[in-house]
Amino acid sequence: DVALGVLPQTKSHLKFSLCVITRGRLSLGWLFAPKYAFERNFIMPIKIEEHLLSYNPYSRPALPLRQVKKIIIHWVANPLTSALQNRNYFESLKSGRRNTYASSHYIVGLRGEILQCIPDTELAYHAKQANSYSLGVEVCHLDWKGNFSPITYKVLIELLVYLCHHYHLSPQKDLLRHYDVAGKTCPKFYVENPNYWYKLKADVANAYKTSHGTNKT
Repeated sequence: DVALGVLPQTKSHLKFSLCVITRGRLSLGWLFAPKYAFERNFIMPIKIEEHLLSYNPYSRPALPLRQVKKIIIHWVANPLTSALQNRNYFESLKSGRRNTYASSHYIVGLRGEILQCIPDTELAYHAKQANSYSLGVEVCHLDWKGNFSPITYKVLIELLVYLCHHYHLSPQKDLLRHYDVAGKTCPKFYVENPNYWYKLKADVANAYKTSHGTNKT
């Protein structure tokens, strides 16, 4: 059993006090993160930074997401751009000048940063008919081949393990490419090289087992 206690965050969101009690023992530490993820008996090594979009019809319509049944992976299709630059692109759509509807819940960056643009409780415009039951994860990449760098890949796996556990999803059945629901060549490298997509899902399943001591296929 684990008990978690958190002191209120400062306004700058620089740090909070985190107490974890496992088998009757108390440990106290400081984590520097605006948002944290924790599991049964350890703190997951991921930091999620909230950079929520403004409410607007084009990228954050404030429609409720009533269920999370799938997680859909995308590439940003803009090499060498950062997570924040892609978040700001979604924000810029609110002007309506492009008449484009697009957003995602999370963006994983080139340095391993994770930005959250839309709360999990709200719908994002990322996968057409699947928007109503899925979370969207955009991933930054270095070139037009679209393979993810080692640090980006590592943090993506950690984020997917956390989300699969939180929403009781199967890495093998509930992780999808944009291609799988809309036929787009997205994420490009993992559409053109399906064996690497199968490996990604296997890596999530293996990391899940390591983290939680159970298989999640």
